[in-house]
Amino acid sequence: MPMAFTNAGGRLDPSVRGRIAVGTIWARIVGTIVRPPAVTKTDRRSGRVAMTITELLRWQWQGYPRYHRSRVNLLLHVIVVPLFVLGSVSLIVAAVQRQWLTAGLGVVGMIGSVTLQGVGHRKEAVPPEPFRSPLDAVARLVLEQWITFPRFVVSGAWLRAWRGSDT
Repeated sequence: MPMAFTNAGGRLDPSVRGRIAVGTIWARIVGTIVRPPAVTKTDRRSGRVAMTITELLRWQWQGYPRYHRSRVNLLLHVIVVPLFVLGSVSLIVAAVQRQWLTAGLGVVGMIGSVTLQGVGHRKEAVPPEPFRSPLDAVARLVLEQWITFPRFVVSGAWLRAWRGSDT
């Protein structure tokens, strides 16, 4: 354990105990995601082919322009990805505040966003890679909404795809 997390006696500093636990749980939940077929690293414990979050983001980014060329899909994404982000923030804040109706509306927004993106992906010449497991689906969808698509827009790749599209 890093020295920054221990006190003079070498014991875990109580002020960071919760953050370490949450970090450890998060790493266990999303640290090993089922890989797409092109990647060949095997998780020793489960025997499944797996990747880290960083590798998953790299894989998403490398293939993103190939799966986002249709104008219908590009337009839907630019409208509904913010809906997913807003829905997920609403879900978390409402759950912390125990406002279950608002939390439910956040979930509805997230599901609606993903559903509409699925409609857009049906317009693409190249369909997205299939999900390998429920955990793979959650990780890929959350990372795409929060990181990969915003990066696609901010980098100018969305506009280049829009200009290069004829459908």
